[in-house]
This record gives sequence, C-alpha cells and structure tokens, in this order.
Amino acid sequence: MSAMPAAFALPSVNGGPHHMKLGIAAPDPAVDALSAELDPGQWEIVRFAGADVLSAAVEKREAAGGLALGPGGAEVFTASAGGAGAASAITAIGTTVAQQQQLPVQTHDVVPFPEDDPRGAGLTAAALPMVVAETADSSA
Repeated sequence: MSAMPAAFALPSVNGGPHHMKLGIAAPDPAVDALSAELDPGQWEIVRFAGADVLSAAVEKREAAGGLALGPGGAEVFTASAGGAGAASAITAIGTTVAQQQQLPVQTHDVVPFPEDDPRGAGLTAAALPMVVAETADSSA
C-alpha cells in the first residue's frame, strides 16, 4: 500500500519538460540567444521558417509549442490538449522573452481541449483507474 502515495508524488518530483521540442521562428541571433538560455535537457530547439509553418508544426505534433518573433511582436503557439503543463511552460517562456524585448505578445492555442471538456478533466479521470491498477499490481 505504500506505493500508492508514491504514484501520485513522482510526477511532481520529476515534472517539467524533458527534451521537449520547442519551435522557434525568429532571426538566427534571437534563436541562438534563446537556445543558450534554455536547458538543453529540457528543451530541444527546432527552427521554423515563419509563424505559419510553426503553427502547422504544433498542430501536427512536430513541436510541443513555439515562439515566433518579429518586428510586430511575439507570438506564442501552444497545444493545451497535448499537455497543459507544457503549454504553460511555453507560454511563460514566450511571455518572458516578449517582456525582455519590450514586445507585445499574442498567444494562440493551436490544439485546445474540446469545448465540452475545456480543461481535459475527462481524459484525466479516465486515466486514474489505470494508474491505480498499475500501482496495485506493482506493490503486490
């Protein structure tokens, strides 16, 4: 029975991105500067030619999300249905970069949760029996 609390605690201990693909559509010096700031164990930087290409890549799951920088400001592309934690982390990166550069920022949720489950609660609740069953099997 002692494995049950561990099953719920481990995700928070080992949480955060691990080699998550972050798309960047920006001039090379900006991409290089951002790459130098981000932990390579957490983020894998993937360059894209423009905001439209980046948005399509996020939709196709070629990147977890991304940031497009241009003279008009910053655009953050997320896929909250692909992971709320990842979407939050990518939004935080984009917002921080925009603030540092004094740029306006727009956020686009390219792959949101369905309208009838805007927070993904149904998917999370559906996975709980599998977690409990797996934990019970491993502690036996």
